[in-house]
Amino acid sequence: MYNYFINHADPELRKVRFVAQNRIRPVADRDEPLHFADGQTGYVSTDYTAAKYLINLAVFRPHDMFGITFTGKNHYGSVQFGSGNSFNPSNIHRSWDNGYGQYSHLTDLLAFRHLGGKTLLNIIDGLYASHHQGDGNVRKMQSFGDAYPASLFISQDPVAIDSVAYDYLDVELKVNNRFRARMPGNAFDKYLIEAAYADMPPSNTDYDPNKTGIRVSLGAYERWNNDTDKQYSRNLGKNYGIELVQLFLD
Repeated sequence: MYNYFINHADPELRKVRFVAQNRIRPVADRDEPLHFADGQTGYVSTDYTAAKYLINLAVFRPHDMFGITFTGKNHYGSVQFGSGNSFNPSNIHRSWDNGYGQYSHLTDLLAFRHLGGKTLLNIIDGLYASHHQGDGNVRKMQSFGDAYPASLFISQDPVAIDSVAYDYLDVELKVNNRFRARMPGNAFDKYLIEAAYADMPPSNTDYDPNKTGIRVSLGAYERWNNDTDKQYSRNLGKNYGIELVQLFLD
């Protein structure tokens, strides 16, 4: 992808910048701290703070430590800690699997004005799937008729999109031991519950990474009614919650 853009004949496409540790190195913006509720302070790159809006593009797959890898976890590498300039999520790993009703660093990331606050569109690439984050092979999934998922999840709500993707992946986890065997953790959707109720979270955590005193729900969380009908509150005629709209293209 990187070489495609930098070597493209179109000069406009050659202007695309790839900011990563091994490309254009990110620089932490020390003037815009992210205050985690556990007392840590992190910094995002100047690319985030200068951006007018973000599009969060994640992948649809399990993770053998965190459980799931969707848009919420996509920002685990977006924060720098300490005096160096390495963007490493190790400082916030410990809330991955600490159970329901406990603090989640992902909720702080979603609430931060330069991350979740600037994200206008969330996309989960489910065209193909793998068994875990280190698996280089694409896998068929029994939950998609023993075929490749061949799907894209799209939403402006970061909590709703991860909730729906989790429901789809959870079907596979129930029937496919190859997926479940690589996922020893639990409470995979804990961060979604914390984010949906960030103004009154089950953990009683004070999610205020911007230090504004403002705490609001970060999106809609719910589980669908069953694995066959795949319906949420708005599909069932309610005026709240998630609505799943499925488009099938030949």
